[in-house]
Amino acid sequence: MIVMGLDNSTDRVGVGIIEDGKLIHYECIELSKLIKEQEWYTEACDYLDRIMLLKEELKERIQHHKVYAVILEDTTLNSFGGKSSSNNVDVLKKLTKSLGNIEVMLLEMDIAFQTVLPSEWRAGKIKGSDRIAKKKAAIKYVNDKYGLDLQWKGDSSKYNDDDIAEAIMLAEYGYNKLSKQP
Repeated sequence: MIVMGLDNSTDRVGVGIIEDGKLIHYECIELSKLIKEQEWYTEACDYLDRIMLLKEELKERIQHHKVYAVILEDTTLNSFGGKSSSNNVDVLKKLTKSLGNIEVMLLEMDIAFQTVLPSEWRAGKIKGSDRIAKKKAAIKYVNDKYGLDLQWKGDSSKYNDDDIAEAIMLAEYGYNKLSKQP
């Protein structure tokens, strides 16, 4: 069984794929970089264009790896430390729209999926008192378990590998849950 985990964001989307309990693929899709490589790109492109591009990228990977199920992280305001500034609410709206588009795409492709809260897939594996501590712990967990060298470059860096680490953990969570079903 092949399960994909997705750590969705408005810019960097972590992808992890587990087959029969083994990590077979991981990456970070950098939408802001990828969109600029499109021949149709203009400065007027916005997050909706990124969503459409993300769907194309995910379809390719799902078909290439013959993915059975996708595990998506649910969006919550708590993802932003519980702070409800207008900027965080705007990001939450964009993430929710992206999540909905991905779910519709998966339905159209007849791919099983589940949307889970971060507290559910982290349970028993990730401890930390705040968002940054949990992201660092996810990197350490997957590095230790899978022999990777994912990096934490700094608390305010956009180039940390926590997106990949969390996607791998989502895929692992989904694989473990699905493989226990009769």
